[in-house]
Amino acid sequence: MSTAGWIANEEKLLCLLLIDDSVAHELSYLAGPAFWRGFVVENRVTGEVCMRQRFKYKTHTSWSVIRSPGEYLPGTIAALMVGALACKGIAADKLHSFYPPDDDGDPFKTIEWLTQRDLIEEKVEA
Repeated sequence: MSTAGWIANEEKLLCLLLIDDSVAHELSYLAGPAFWRGFVVENRVTGEVCMRQRFKYKTHTSWSVIRSPGEYLPGTIAALMVGALACKGIAADKLHSFYPPDDDGDPFKTIEWLTQRDLIEEKVEA
């Protein structure tokens, strides 16, 4: 099962990061709605932690993966993002972090948790 930001059957979402849309234009004049999202995930088999980030522009969407050798905690990634925003003169309170509870191996628990908080939308593809 693939979701918008992570492969739910293979990865556990540790943290969803988002940059407040009110400052997106300060990062790119082409910023679209819900401009930047970071999905800090842990591989359910290997334990590897990485962040999949999405930039949603007016004309296209761009994805990349940030990997780190060694142990990388979601809070560390959030701190790095705060530092990156500070370099652009953007206040730390414009980065929002959401930590879903452990899904106990059931990715639908995380999807439900995010949906209940209006952080994601479920779309049914025909």
